[in-house]
Amino acid sequence: MKTIEGIKNSMPSLGSGGRPRDYIIVGSDWDSSSVPSTLSVPSLGWVGVPIVKEERGFMVRNVTLPDTGLDGTISCEDGSIVKCMITITKVC
Repeated sequence: MKTIEGIKNSMPSLGSGGRPRDYIIVGSDWDSSSVPSTLSVPSLGWVGVPIVKEERGFMVRNVTLPDTGLDGTISCEDGSIVKCMITITKVC
């Protein structure tokens, strides 16, 4: 099981347009043959949430996270499925 970090961002911000500002750091330590593409978290009703490659790794942005950790699955481009645990860190 892979552990990834969710950031619950409660810092005040102007210009977010009302979008959720929490995000999940999926990480940069992925083999090029198993690039992560989507995240599913059944307890939140998330199915196939896109994972985006950014400069420093893979991320899921503009989500609303709870205060406690979650279990989910990451689907990779090669068809593999990776179970994950999402830890939650609050920033303010």
